[in-house]
Amino acid sequence: MFRGMDGNDRPGDQYFTLSWHPLFGTEGNVEGVITATVDITEQVRTEEQLRESELRFRLMADSIPQMVWMADESGRAIFFNQQWTSYTGVPTGPMAAEAVSESFIHPDDDAHTIDAWIKAQASGKVFSVEHRIRSASGEYRWFLVRAEPYRDPQTGDIVRWFGTSTDIHDSKLAAAALKESEVRYRSLFESIDEGFCVVEVLFDQNGNPEDYRFSETNPMFEKQTSLVDAVGKTVRELMPDVERHWIEIFGRVAVTRVASRVEIEAKGLHRWFELYAFPTGEPQARKVGVLLKDISDRKQSEEKTRHASLHDALTGLPNRAMLYEYGMHLLPHNKRIHQSTAVLFFDLDRFKPINDTHGHEVGDRVLKEVASRVLRSIRAEDIAVRLGGDEFVVLLQDIRASVYAAEIARHIVAKISEPYRLGDLSLSLSASVGISIFPDDAQDITTLISHADMAMYQAKQSGRSNIQFYSPEFAAGTKLQSAIEQQLKSSLNDGSFHLYYQPVLDMSNGEIVSVEALLRWENADIGPDLFVPIAEATGIINPIGRWLLDEASRQHKAWIGHGLRPIPIAVNVSVVEFREKDFVSRFQAVIHKHGIGADALQIEVTETAVMDELDHAVWLLSQLKALGVTVLLDDFGTGHSSLAYLARLPLTKVKIDKSFISRLESDIASRAVTDAMIALGRTLNLEVVAEGIESENALNYICSHGCTQAQGFHLAKPMSGDSFESWYWEHGKKLASARTGSRFGGMH
Repeated sequence: MFRGMDGNDRPGDQYFTLSWHPLFGTEGNVEGVITATVDITEQVRTEEQLRESELRFRLMADSIPQMVWMADESGRAIFFNQQWTSYTGVPTGPMAAEAVSESFIHPDDDAHTIDAWIKAQASGKVFSVEHRIRSASGEYRWFLVRAEPYRDPQTGDIVRWFGTSTDIHDSKLAAAALKESEVRYRSLFESIDEGFCVVEVLFDQNGNPEDYRFSETNPMFEKQTSLVDAVGKTVRELMPDVERHWIEIFGRVAVTRVASRVEIEAKGLHRWFELYAFPTGEPQARKVGVLLKDISDRKQSEEKTRHASLHDALTGLPNRAMLYEYGMHLLPHNKRIHQSTAVLFFDLDRFKPINDTHGHEVGDRVLKEVASRVLRSIRAEDIAVRLGGDEFVVLLQDIRASVYAAEIARHIVAKISEPYRLGDLSLSLSASVGISIFPDDAQDITTLISHADMAMYQAKQSGRSNIQFYSPEFAAGTKLQSAIEQQLKSSLNDGSFHLYYQPVLDMSNGEIVSVEALLRWENADIGPDLFVPIAEATGIINPIGRWLLDEASRQHKAWIGHGLRPIPIAVNVSVVEFREKDFVSRFQAVIHKHGIGADALQIEVTETAVMDELDHAVWLLSQLKALGVTVLLDDFGTGHSSLAYLARLPLTKVKIDKSFISRLESDIASRAVTDAMIALGRTLNLEVVAEGIESENALNYICSHGCTQAQGFHLAKPMSGDSFESWYWEHGKKLASARTGSRFGGMH
């Protein structure tokens, strides 16, 4: 082969093959030579173009971030790109591809991969499968594998499969793949499960984004947005009412070259999207790649969840959580504009007999009708709330004078008092109302509700269907109570409160089960029976309760530091504290502050506190128990709740009230009730503690009837933290000595 010149004497324009053939004479000798010249210029050029094409293909294949491969018509691999080598460690090139015999596909994925390949070969359509591929280090990662068939133009037979393997372990890699608009096959767009497009941001003369033009879209994007044939068109053409912030987001990404991920509402489409916008192409091109994930279902679910969390399931009214949320925004606003707010606390009179007589279905229908009447009695800007049970709150957003709140309250009471006709039933109700005024009675929503609650109880004491404004003096009851209130407030800061600890013993082995923290005040003339109710009535119990939790946590940590084993401390929680929505988070904050476990403290609640608002009690106690907190029901047997309700409570222990224990020796009824409560505790799989053990006879009785945990003066008196340490070590000596005997009772 040689290269010749054309008529213009330009070298390299033509290629020929030259052959010589001898010319033999009659006698066999060579008489001459025949020369044959064949023009093979087109063949050479075709071969050069083929080599250049192959080179371009390999360069392009190696520049693509995906693993690119090629197979013959039967599926035998004949080419891998550099990315395949980087991931699998197998060399590139057709010879190496032919030599590959080891499978890199996860064994669990073989079956469905082979099935997909057979179907693709049979149908001649795109091969697509997700499977795991092993890396050179032995790690398996998930890949989306797609291959398109290439057919012979003449016969139509498949002669090659061009494939890509895209790592789908990370959605960012999918986004990076989409940035490469030069990718060879459109299937790389179509393989993404999210909407994808590339847009060119258009700016006005002042450099502000005013529109954008679609450069690329995938089918999912068209499905999500209903924008068909959008490429080359601007959004203003296709969606004249598009929200301005969409354009601003794309403009910001195009200018700053910083990716942005936002959740955004497309109001025109009535859909929500998670939008990931990232710069693509050259900076001067001002192009942005966009991934759209439709999150409308999640948003709707979140909205339903939020609505459910802020509304009462029975009546549809806002609940306690929404009341606090609304109040925390409203009160600071009203304070700035010097506007008053009123809290009306409603409690239905004679509702329990309706439930007991006609059943909860009828009771629920009555509650829904009450909610409807309350709503019809207030303004659009006011908020009506069901706290739970038969308690409702109305928050009057702004009032000119307190008398206006009373007028609204009387109007609502009159509506509630109208007969309730349910089928053949005609029922009657009334309501007692307590009113507190912001900012006169309190500065925060929690205290306002507490004060209105106290005023409501004052209204009940004054007679049914009554209205009572909050009055600190009336809430305290007497001048003495008012003085005690002031002393309690000052005592919070001067260290007048102390905790005493009384142990609970397991009488089967003499071990200390726990200790109960008992609040003591330095004012010797005023005991807990007097100052605790006043603290509850005035709201001071909340900061006292916070101090009590903090002090008990500190003491628990101190005892461990002094060598005592971890002994749980039971703290009593007031009914007022129990209503606080942040009680659980506050409890968690205290134990985290002191670095103790949730099992270091136990929670004691009274039957009255939990039954006052059962659903809230179940919710709150369940959260505490989930943290690992032991929950005790104190004063068991003194309440009026049904066993069915008690069974719903997530309790760990019950404490038989000392009023029954103290009469065991003289009262047959007390013995019968005690026996029944011990049996009930065992039936409900609850630990039972007998409190108020003050004699050996009482101790022997409860032990003989299966109650092994006991607390009382006969065993140990309440003592200070330091005194308890001394008692602990002395008790340990007695316990060690007693173990040589036959029983552990009466070690006091």
